[in-house]
Amino acid sequence: MKLVLIDGRRVVDEPTFHSEFAKALGFPATYGRNLDAWVDCVSTMRDGSGRMTSLHLSANETLVLQVDHVGAFVTHAPKLFATLHDLAAFVNLRVSAEGKAPIIALAYERE
Repeated sequence: MKLVLIDGRRVVDEPTFHSEFAKALGFPATYGRNLDAWVDCVSTMRDGSGRMTSLHLSANETLVLQVDHVGAFVTHAPKLFATLHDLAAFVNLRVSAEGKAPIIALAYERE
């Protein structure tokens, strides 16, 4: 298990969403800063190529993405907070269709 922290106070709109997650998850400079690119980058964390993220997981390892100060995230960007759940579910469905264990788990810290 790898734990990555996101400060929910810093996510106030779509540009800050992409900036915070790209930094925390090690997305490349060529990251497209859109939801499809987010899914693609996270989905490849186990492939070992290093092209889509500097964060790598072993074959069955899970990334725990912990959002601290989740209340601020929900207050400032409620649609993006809901989208984060959809993104995580999509990534996990994508890899489970290949017979692999889920990649991402979400956790929250209120303060």
